Amino acid sequence: MKTKSLILVLVLALGGSLFADRFAAEANESVRYVDVQKVIEGWDFLQEQSNLLREQTTAQLEQLKADNAELELAIADLDQYDKNSEEYVAIAFSLGVQESNLQEREKFLQANFRRRSARLLDAGVRRIHMACSELGEREGFSAILMSPPPLPGPEVQLQDSVMDMQGRWVVWSNNTFDISDQVIEMLKASN
Repeated sequence: MKTKSLILVLVLALGGSLFADRFAAEANESVRYVDVQKVIEGWDFLQEQSNLLREQTTAQLEQLKADNAELELAIADLDQYDKNSEEYVAIAFSLGVQESNLQEREKFLQANFRRRSARLLDAGVRRIHMACSELGEREGFSAILMSPPPLPGPEVQLQDSVMDMQGRWVVWSNNTFDISDQVIEMLKASN
């Protein structure tokens, strides 16, 4: 009887451990993380393109400022004309058109900068995604997740902080599994 009881206890214990293991999460070290902001900042080509775009736009805005300064001088010189003369009316109209034109140029330059920046970032993020896919497939990772951004500072409203936490797919990641540097190297090699 003791032998049967012992065998029954052993079978139940073994069956229980098998049943428990069926629901236990297996350790999975094939998940990796990529910090997209780190990749964007570490990818020299993307930074160079971004700086070039910023320099071009800055140069155009500086020219616009110079043109605006000339216009201001011309408007100040308008006082030397008789306000009832045809010449004054023609010059005032011309200066008004120039002022309107300068305002439209400024709006265009700013909108163009935003559009080109967005296209550059979109193309960069697509290349980062392709590099992650290639790296994940090559290394046999089961997933590459985005690293969570740092929590917002204490000056953030409670509801904004809660919204931030609800929008996160990953709340914490172990830096051991961060592949951002490998992705940066792949992107640098592709340029």
